[in-house]
Amino acid sequence: DLLRRAMGKKKPDEMAQQKKIFLDGAKQNKLDAKKAELVFDQMEKFAEYGFNKSHSAAYAYIAYQTAYLKAHYPVEFMAALLTEDMENTDKIIKNINEIRNMGIAILPPDINASCRNFTVHEKDIRFGLGAVKGVGGGAVEAIVEAREKEGPFQSLHDFCERVDLRRVNKRVVEALIKCGAFDSLQHFRAQYMAALEEAMESGQKVQREKESGQESLFGSDQIVTQNGHAYGQLPDLEEWPENVLLANEKEAIGFYITGHPLARHSDAIKRFSTCDTAGLSERADKEEVSVCGIVTGIKLLNTRKGDRMAFVTLEDLSGFVEMVVFPETYTASAELLNSEEPLLVKGSVDVGEDACKILVNEVLSLKDVQERMTTLVHFRLTTPGLEERQLRALKEIMARYRGECEALIHLVVPNRSETVISLPEDLRLQASDEMMDDVEKLFGYNVVTFE
Repeated sequence: DLLRRAMGKKKPDEMAQQKKIFLDGAKQNKLDAKKAELVFDQMEKFAEYGFNKSHSAAYAYIAYQTAYLKAHYPVEFMAALLTEDMENTDKIIKNINEIRNMGIAILPPDINASCRNFTVHEKDIRFGLGAVKGVGGGAVEAIVEAREKEGPFQSLHDFCERVDLRRVNKRVVEALIKCGAFDSLQHFRAQYMAALEEAMESGQKVQREKESGQESLFGSDQIVTQNGHAYGQLPDLEEWPENVLLANEKEAIGFYITGHPLARHSDAIKRFSTCDTAGLSERADKEEVSVCGIVTGIKLLNTRKGDRMAFVTLEDLSGFVEMVVFPETYTASAELLNSEEPLLVKGSVDVGEDACKILVNEVLSLKDVQERMTTLVHFRLTTPGLEERQLRALKEIMARYRGECEALIHLVVPNRSETVISLPEDLRLQASDEMMDDVEKLFGYNVVTFE
């Protein structure tokens, strides 16, 4: 195996060492020395990359075919690729990032539009239900059968009445709610989850009655539930907070699809990182990098001396990387590594045979770095539609977040003009995520950027 690796890496020094071992072994086995040397020379020639011509031709032909399909039928090709790798979360993430870079949209799972596999919808790709964790082939078949027989599902209760609940159990429906497969029915995921128990019970009752030929005289729409509201009516609840929404989504499909906890930090990531996880493979061994991400896995172990160290999985908008955090660094950063907040990690690239790792030197809170390094806050407000009450509320928010940063307001008239107003010294601000949240809740769109 050492000889094979030396051949593969084309390293002359290692090949020379292996040749001596090979010839010594031949001599011990009483084989002809000249023949042994001839055999080794042939293997060494192969190390320069001789290869079976028919094998090379077959690979070249397949490469040509797949390149042609990707160039001329990119949506269909990538949908097929996602379906092929459906069981491999890492490959799906890599492929989805490639697809987005190609300008193709990935549509979330949908009980009224998704099939088992990833499918083409005009110029977009619809997520396959078979890639949702815990949703097996039998459950997907039951959903598609019910949809094809009686048309699109109108509500959660309609879904639970019509699909075969022997194949689609409560855990399956929970996963579908968490991943957003019911979102097209125009209610919040929190509402669907709160109503699920009741909807499943009602659906099972309706199905039992149909099987026995004893359907309700007035129909299910006349039922009043034990909570006192009409059958099918969802509880009046607000949607889950974004962090809960995305955490549940990731639990259901293994990654984020309708959003990402780091998306709102994209400007800060561009400012403070030197590389993303997808670009690590292009970096030199031992090169220093700074990467922004969130911790999605951590494995602790003790060194021979009894010190604590960790192997940490860091995720960013382009994928994952494993990080090695040695004892001294782990002691200094344990609290951050065990939190859910975005981090700025500094370290060196360790290029391995199969993948790159980061040997971590320092772990920082991205929020703290941003607040410390930001000197200017921009507020970009679009007119018309800007109301006086919003401006008064914005002033109140500014009063709550006083700091050291200069602030500029950009009044933008789309396709016409932009007016920049510099705020006075007594309105210097703190560049915090909390302020950004409050401002964006007020206006309903991205308003704040830091510089």
